[in-house]
Amino acid sequence: MSQSRNVAGEGAHADTETDAAAASGGFTAYGWYVVLIGMAISIVAVLDRQVLSLLVEPIKADLAITDVQFSLLAGLAFSLFYALGGIPLGPIIDKRSRVAILSGGLLVWSAATFCSGFARSFPALFAARVLVGVGEATLQPTTKSLITDIFYGRHLAKAISMVAVGSAIGGGLAFLAGATVLHYVGGREVIELPLVGAVRPWQFVFMVVGIPGLILAPLAYFTIREPQRRRVLVDGQGTTAPATYLQLWKFCREHARAAGCVMIGYAIYSMAFQGMLAWTPAHLIRARAMEASDVGFTLGIVQLAVNVGMMLVSAWWVDRRNARGTTDGALQWSRATACFGLLPMLLFPYVSDDHLSLGLVILALVGTSGQLIGAVPLMQLMPSQLRGKAMVTYMLLSNLIAGVIGPTLIATFNQGVFGDPARIGQSLSIVGSGALVTAIAVFTFGMRHFRASIAQLDRQTV
Repeated sequence: MSQSRNVAGEGAHADTETDAAAASGGFTAYGWYVVLIGMAISIVAVLDRQVLSLLVEPIKADLAITDVQFSLLAGLAFSLFYALGGIPLGPIIDKRSRVAILSGGLLVWSAATFCSGFARSFPALFAARVLVGVGEATLQPTTKSLITDIFYGRHLAKAISMVAVGSAIGGGLAFLAGATVLHYVGGREVIELPLVGAVRPWQFVFMVVGIPGLILAPLAYFTIREPQRRRVLVDGQGTTAPATYLQLWKFCREHARAAGCVMIGYAIYSMAFQGMLAWTPAHLIRARAMEASDVGFTLGIVQLAVNVGMMLVSAWWVDRRNARGTTDGALQWSRATACFGLLPMLLFPYVSDDHLSLGLVILALVGTSGQLIGAVPLMQLMPSQLRGKAMVTYMLLSNLIAGVIGPTLIATFNQGVFGDPARIGQSLSIVGSGALVTAIAVFTFGMRHFRASIAQLDRQTV
C-alpha cells in the first residue's frame, strides 16, 4: 500500500512564509504573490510563442517560404523541442530547485525571442524558435509543481487556473502588442535601430516582445523561495518512492484509464485550440480581407475577454464542484465547453457574412478554452515526486499532437485537398471539429475511471 507524507525536496527552504502558505492551503499574501509571478511568466511565454502567428504574411514574403514551412516554425520548431526539452528536465525538477530552473529557462527563451529579430533566413528563424521551445520546456512542470506544493488543499484548482489565466492574457497580448507595433511601423520598409542597423517591422516585433522576460527572470529568481515538497509517495515501509520515469510508468500503468483520459484527452482537445491560434489570423486575412493590424487588435481583445473570462468562471465552477465531493469537476467542465464549441467550429468558414463568421470564431474560441485547465486533474492525480515528470510527459503528448501535428495537419490538408490558401479556414474547421469530437469521447469514457483512481489514492494516502 502506498502512502504519502511531507518530505522536503533537495534544496528546499522550509522558511516561515512558505510553511505558513502551505498550512493555510496557500491562501496567504505570499502564496498569491507566487501565483501572480507565475501568471506574469505565463503571459510572457505565450506572448513570445504566439506573436509569430500574426506575422505570417511578412515573414513568408521576406524569407520566401510556403505555408507548410511556416507551419514548421509554428509547430515543429517550437513544439517538438518544447516537448523533448523537458524529458531530461523532469527528474531534475522533481529533485532540485524549481525556482532556479524556471528562472534560467525564462532567460533562455526571452533571449531567443529577442534574437529572432536578427533572423534573415528560414534556418536562422527555425533555430531561434527551437531555443524558445527548449527554454519554455521549464515553465509548466516547474510552475505546476511549485503551485501544488504551496496550495496543497482546497485552493489548488483556483491557483492553477489563475496561472493559466496568464496564458490566456498572453494570447491576447500577443495579438495586441504585435498589432500595435505593426500599426506604428508596419508601413515602413525598414526600421533603423541604434547599434543594430536596419530591421524589418516583423523583426522589430520580436525584439519588443522579448524584452519583458529578460526583466522578469531575475525578479522571479530573487523573490520566490523554494517550498517544501508535500504529498510524497512512499512504500509500505515508509521509504520514499524513487523520482524516476520508471516510477511514473508504474503509477500510470496502475491508473492507466484515468491517466490516459487526462493526458491523451487534453492533448487531443488542445489540437483544436492550437489550430485556432495558428491559422485563424490567416483565415481572416485571406478569406475575409482583414488587415493584419485589424486582425491583431480584434483577436487580441477577443482572446483576453474570452479566455480570461472562461478561466475565471471555470476556476470558480471546478472549485465549487470539487468542494462538494465531485473530484472530476475539471473533466466535466472541459467536456461541456468542447460540446459548446463544436457547432461554431463547423460553421465559421462557410457563412457569407463576415461579422457572423467572426462571431462564430469567437464562440469556437470559447469552446476550445476548456483545455486550459488540463493541469488541474493531472496534479490531482500525481504525487509530489512524479509531478514534474508527469507534466513533461503531458507536454510531450500535447505538443506532439496539438503543437506539431495540429497546425501542420491543417496546412497539409489544405494544400493537398483544397490547394487554395484562401480556404485555410475550411481545413481548420474540419481538423478542429474532429479534435473536439474525439476529446469529448475520451472525457466521457474516462471520467468514471478518474473518479475511481482518485478515491483509491485517497484511501492509500495519509
